[in-house]
Amino acid sequence: RFSPGGEKLAVAHRASSIVLLTTTGGEGGVFYKPLRTLSVSLGGYAIALDWSEGGSGGNGDKALYLQGTTNILDLLFWEVDNGRQLRVTSEMRDVSWSTYNCPVGWPLLGLFSGGKHAHEVSCVDRVGKDLVVAGSKEGNVLMSRFPSLDKTRLKATAAHVGQVVGVRSVSMGGVGGGKQTLVVSVGADLSVIQWRLKRQSKGRALTRVADTIEDPLLKMLLEPWPVAQTLREIVPPSNELHWRNRMALPAPAAVSRAKGPDLNQLTLRLDMVHGYSGQFARGNIFCSDEGELIY
Repeated sequence: RFSPGGEKLAVAHRASSIVLLTTTGGEGGVFYKPLRTLSVSLGGYAIALDWSEGGSGGNGDKALYLQGTTNILDLLFWEVDNGRQLRVTSEMRDVSWSTYNCPVGWPLLGLFSGGKHAHEVSCVDRVGKDLVVAGSKEGNVLMSRFPSLDKTRLKATAAHVGQVVGVRSVSMGGVGGGKQTLVVSVGADLSVIQWRLKRQSKGRALTRVADTIEDPLLKMLLEPWPVAQTLREIVPPSNELHWRNRMALPAPAAVSRAKGPDLNQLTLRLDMVHGYSGQFARGNIFCSDEGELIY
């Protein structure tokens, strides 16, 4: 994944490390030069990466950060300038991320609330600043506000036979303003489905997040807390969602209000199906009386 300015590239592989490279361009093309190697602890390897926005750490912090999710769903952070892994997660509580493709984290608590197992959500992508799309193990494409804090505010669209292994959005001008947003999902059925995000009318804003949440745990998280209090102090350790125990809550101001689209006004409209594997997904193609194939 490239950094926001494109001057750095992070490449993860299964050797429990992430290689950082610098990029330079000229008449001869783009050249990559090794910068340093980041170690991935806890015996896993990174499956998703996100770069921070420059100077998003607060208090005049201009450092560049990298967050990653491992194959065992650990949430890890690094400071890019010196390669140091940040083990005190409260240091990252107010960092803004240029993208959000890590399938775990505080902004995605709503996707995992209600006792769901973490592996049910396999991939995510943030659309603009206020919407997130995700792929599930059951083959659904999910939509939720970002941050996603309430399990009751999810919208699921049946998409693939089997797990959704990748989801990405291409926003042309953002979700609002009548612009088009394309969502592409890739499934274990070897098909790539292209969706068009449609908005029926302008969304509305919520006045207070905590007042709209039914899950007692999430409601408690959004009530006032001491500045130094972390999620580990609120939520008992869990084997299923152990990444929640390594995460620090952001400042109260970051969650006091949530402005986002009304999911009742948003829908994913099927645009195109690229490829199909009958070997791995049988019994779901039919022929209509008019001779049309229905997927």
